[in-house]
Amino acid sequence: MSGVHEWAWNIPLGGRLVGQLEAAGFDADLLFRPDRSGGALSELVRRINADDYDAIVSLHFNALNGEVSGHEQLHHPASTRGAALARACSAAHVEALPGIRDRGTRGTTVNGAGTELYILTKSRAPATIVESHFGDHAPDHEEATANRDRLADALGAHLADLGSRVDAGGAW
Repeated sequence: MSGVHEWAWNIPLGGRLVGQLEAAGFDADLLFRPDRSGGALSELVRRINADDYDAIVSLHFNALNGEVSGHEQLHHPASTRGAALARACSAAHVEALPGIRDRGTRGTTVNGAGTELYILTKSRAPATIVESHFGDHAPDHEEATANRDRLADALGAHLADLGSRVDAGGAW
């Protein structure tokens, strides 16, 4: 186990990603649950819905048993826009983290433990959950950490490309 909490690992990733999106001409915010420890997700989703965001990219990393590896992007199975966000993020991961297995994109409303993925089921905006790597798999965590800026840049480029196509009247 890396000993790093996923929110702490994702702060620099998210901050750089926001900068990339803003440099490309998009409004972007880095939001946190009020206590940053996993609670009050409903409060965060209420804020997202009240502020009427166009899209949500929720940054995470997986952990299981120290042996499983890979990155994956989740989206609501009924959301074609969420699926488009997930595909853009998946392409960024393949580009930036070639040594981490691509587990692909998956439409789901629950995690592996059967718990509802609240950000996918309760937010009005299209959303994807980005699981960048397995934090308890040492090779994954080392590669992801060494290439975190590269990942943020790739995510920014792929999401900005998607956003530009949508802004120009193209399909998600």
